Amino acid sequence: MQSIEKLLRRLRESPGGNVFNPWYDRDPDHDADDRAPKCRRENLAAYLQARVSRARFLFVAEAVGFRGGKFSGIAMTCERQLPATDLPHHRTSVPTLPLSGADQLQGVLEPTAMIVARTMAASGVDPHDVVLWNTFAWHPHQPGNRLTNRTPTPAEVQHGLPVLHAMLELCSTAKLIAIGKTCQRAMTDITHVCPPAVRHPANGGATEFARGVREILMR
Repeated sequence: MQSIEKLLRRLRESPGGNVFNPWYDRDPDHDADDRAPKCRRENLAAYLQARVSRARFLFVAEAVGFRGGKFSGIAMTCERQLPATDLPHHRTSVPTLPLSGADQLQGVLEPTAMIVARTMAASGVDPHDVVLWNTFAWHPHQPGNRLTNRTPTPAEVQHGLPVLHAMLELCSTAKLIAIGKTCQRAMTDITHVCPPAVRHPANGGATEFARGVREILMR
């Protein structure tokens, strides 16, 4: 049986190149201080400790986004949400981010993260029954700009398979749900089982995402 500590150690082994490791790398331009990676590790550890033994659902998307887990340490979760949780740290970003004034003042907001949280709440699901994760655990970005997102390459996804398998083992009793068809295809190739998929909430997909989640959760 994998442990959370083993998963965290596996996360250290991120691929090189244009990939940011939120739990072990410091972003000198956008992190508040040298403690940021440790804060994100502690957030992730607390998040998983409260969930993996009871999780009913494991939602898996593609990769960490710069507005989400890059600063929060949690997949599909942004800094703007953290003050309402029992996680130990509420933000790691510097308050002079080259983003909106609201992001600077309140922490970075990720629309996808907010939609996911609202949908779970509206469906009556206890947040501790849900684990959010990504096929590729880290943050892939465009060259020279960590405040961007990009699709991970097949080689990067392959590199990250030990982490994904560790998460699947940690949440072995949870129902696996892919967020987006791309993720569904990837998870089918990896697990040899085609998980149910819901529409990704980005790019106008919020309504379809919510409908898909409700249909799956009510089965």
